[in-house]
Amino acid sequence: MAANKKLEEEAKRRIAVEAEVLRISEMERLRFSLDLHDDICQRLAGISMLCRGLASGVSPKTLLPDLSEMIDETLVRTRRYAHESFPVELDSLGLNDALEALCNNFNKQEGCECVYSWRGPTVSPLNYAQDINVYRIIQEALANVTKHANASIVEVALINKERQLAITIKDNGKGDSRLNSGQPPQPAQKRRREGLGLRSMQYRAHQLNATYMITSSERQGTLVEVRIPFHKEDVKS
Repeated sequence: MAANKKLEEEAKRRIAVEAEVLRISEMERLRFSLDLHDDICQRLAGISMLCRGLASGVSPKTLLPDLSEMIDETLVRTRRYAHESFPVELDSLGLNDALEALCNNFNKQEGCECVYSWRGPTVSPLNYAQDINVYRIIQEALANVTKHANASIVEVALINKERQLAITIKDNGKGDSRLNSGQPPQPAQKRRREGLGLRSMQYRAHQLNATYMITSSERQGTLVEVRIPFHKEDVKS
C-alpha cells in the first residue's frame, strides 16, 4: 500500500515537472517571438520605409547615412539574438570562457560595467546540460539588470569549491523588495513575458538541485545566489 502511494506521488511529481518544462519552453519561445516582433521587425520596417523614400526620388545623400546605420544596428541585434539562443563559446571553450565572453559583451552593449570572476579550478565540475543551465541563469540575471535595475555595475562571481559551485550576481541598481518572497511582482498592467526570467531561473536552479535565493531592496540593489552541490568524483575530466 505504501509502495503504491509512493509510486503515485512519484508519477504526479514527474507529470508536474514535465508540465513545467513545457510551460517554460513555450513562454521562452513567446518571449523570443515578441523580441523579434518588437525589435527586428520594427527595424526592418524602418529600413523598408527609407528604401521607399529612395525609390520615390529622395536624394541618396539625405537617406543613405540613416539607412546604413539602421542596417548595421539590425545586424548587431540579430547576431545578438542568435548568440543568446545558443552560446557557441560554451560548446567549444567551456563554461568559464563562455561566461567571460557573456560579461564582456554585456560591458560593450549595455552601458553598465560587468565585473566577472571565477575562483578555483577553471574546468567546470558540472556536465554539459548543467553548464547550460548555469549559463542561462546568469544570462537571465544580467537581462533583468538591464531591464529593471538601472545599475552602474554588476558583479558576477563563481567559486568552484571542492563540493560546491557557488554563483552570485550582485548589482547596485534599483531593487524590488517584493522579490524576497520568491515570487515575481505582479503589476496590474503586466505583459506576459515579464516575470518569466525569474521563473526560468528558479526552474533551472531546481533542475540543478541547487539552492536559489534572491535578496533585493530599493536602495541596495539585488543579489542572486545559486549554490550547486556536486560530488568530487563526478568532476569532469
